[in-house]
Amino acid sequence: MDQVSIILANAGTNLRPDSVADILVYATFIGSILVLALLPDGNDRAQYLLFATMLFCVVDLLITQSILINEGESTNALFAFIVHVGIFVFPAITVGSIRKGKKKPGPAIMMCLVTSLAGGLYLLMTFGLLVSEAAVRPLFLTSF
Repeated sequence: MDQVSIILANAGTNLRPDSVADILVYATFIGSILVLALLPDGNDRAQYLLFATMLFCVVDLLITQSILINEGESTNALFAFIVHVGIFVFPAITVGSIRKGKKKPGPAIMMCLVTSLAGGLYLLMTFGLLVSEAAVRPLFLTSF
């Protein structure tokens, strides 16, 4: 029972937003939830892509962000970069896959564009971290 409480405490510590990068990941996660609420019925592909985006956000906060920051350019960091690309690409694909159902898809498309924009900014920060570590590293480590 003590191990479970330790694991949950560590997960809670890792999930707490304490940098600009974390805020962008949370914006993408919450945006995905809002897009799911606004989606017209019958958009299964869009739903699956948004669920994958939310999964990538959780995986990024728990595992891959620290790998990318601590190891820099390495084979382990390639997985982290793929997760960051997915956080941007999946909402961007979702924008084009939203179709009209019983209600108009306009609000869902606009919210998905905003979500994709947050994911794109996060991907640019990741690319900047790999290109010029000193310039972007404070955005991943700065505590509020």
